[in-house]
Amino acid sequence: AALFATDTLAATVQHANATCATYGVTITSINVVSAVPSSHILQDALSQGAVAAAEAQKFETVAKGKAAAAVIEAQGAKEAAVARATGDAEAEVIRAKGSRNAADLIQGSETAIRFEMLDKTGQALGNKTSFFFPQPSSRKTLTREATGALSKGSLGGGGGRGAGGGLLKRLLRPKSVARSSVRL
Repeated sequence: AALFATDTLAATVQHANATCATYGVTITSINVVSAVPSSHILQDALSQGAVAAAEAQKFETVAKGKAAAAVIEAQGAKEAAVARATGDAEAEVIRAKGSRNAADLIQGSETAIRFEMLDKTGQALGNKTSFFFPQPSSRKTLTREATGALSKGSLGGGGGRGAGGGLLKRLLRPKSVARSSVRL
């Protein structure tokens, strides 16, 4: 194997140039096409060494290829994650703008506010099938207590319109709404 090693061949080129320089000849490279040692044991050892070197070089090439592929795959995964995150962020901004526009539209209509509250209540209840309501006699008491609390300003952020108390009063106040007057 040392016969085919690049270090040995480079040293051989230097030695040959030292000898041939006196005659005006320069040797640029030496290639060993084949070597046939007289000893069969040495020939087998050289063959095994050459095979092992070729195998090692093959494994090194494969490992470098796998490493390069892993780097490329990681870069692709990174770019895909960035693209997904950017898309999610843009979608969230669009949803927020849509919600804000919807809130601005709903704000002008008390009926729309009530419908939105009903919708949100339905979403909060989900698919629950059991509900517990107070007995009719206690409902009157609860209604009187809630009405008293509203008139004192203890429910809904005070008695005025400032902190949402006005909205709570309006929503709890019974009104009859004709079907033809409902506009969104």
